[in-house]
Amino acid sequence: MLQEFMISFPLFFETYLSALFMAIFLSMLGILVVNREQIFLTAAISQAATLGIAVDIIIGLQQPMIAAVTFSIIAAVISGMKDKRGGSNREEFSAWVFLVSASLSVLLLANHPQGVKQIQSLIASSIIGSGMFEVIVFAVISLIVMITYFVVHDKLRLFIIDPIMAAAIGIPIILWNWYISVFLGLSIGMAMCSSGMIYTFGCLVLPAQIAKTLCKRVSLMFIVSPLVAIISVVSGLIIANYYNYPPGQMIISLMGAFLVLAWALDWFRTNFK
Repeated sequence: MLQEFMISFPLFFETYLSALFMAIFLSMLGILVVNREQIFLTAAISQAATLGIAVDIIIGLQQPMIAAVTFSIIAAVISGMKDKRGGSNREEFSAWVFLVSASLSVLLLANHPQGVKQIQSLIASSIIGSGMFEVIVFAVISLIVMITYFVVHDKLRLFIIDPIMAAAIGIPIILWNWYISVFLGLSIGMAMCSSGMIYTFGCLVLPAQIAKTLCKRVSLMFIVSPLVAIISVVSGLIIANYYNYPPGQMIISLMGAFLVLAWALDWFRTNFK
């Protein structure tokens, strides 16, 4: 199994590396999403990116990544503004973005020869076809996320755990919210354009949920979450290559299985101390 994977590596190394780097930075951003209870928001932003791609197709700009990033950043920033007014407003807006974006994506391309098929492909996810550009971009984003964490890790953990206390000690939480919203929209938009919704949303949420289930400290989550992502991607690619399964779906399925194991371990640890 491993030998066949190594044989395929020269042919698909760009796809493999882009999938790996995507999983790393998404799994670290997912810690913010999961701890701030914004899971559904990321699904809405992902769907907004899909709408951006649909608009690009219908207009004929042939710049799907720029369109996806633009729409996802707009959705993320407006959601950040709604977040200040309370959780219910945020959830209502997220639901609105998700449903309207999903509907408009199909309606805009209903009479386009290949439009609906492209949108359905994005929703289904496919990490096959990434090029060196995606590898470099996702590697840079991963590096930015890791450097940012190591530089401001103490303040970032406080911001995640207790934003009121963070504001009290002088952390500009409003500015941080803007930065996070823009970067989240940028990252999701670029990942969506390359890999589709299932892979993007799965890598954002599942490794972080596993880390939150297993770890009592946020600092440990920033180690466990990307580690789970790396293990899932490498294992998923090897299995998918051997059995000729879609790699994106295989990776996310493994992450889902690991989350079930994490829940079982947490239950066992809680009930049999």
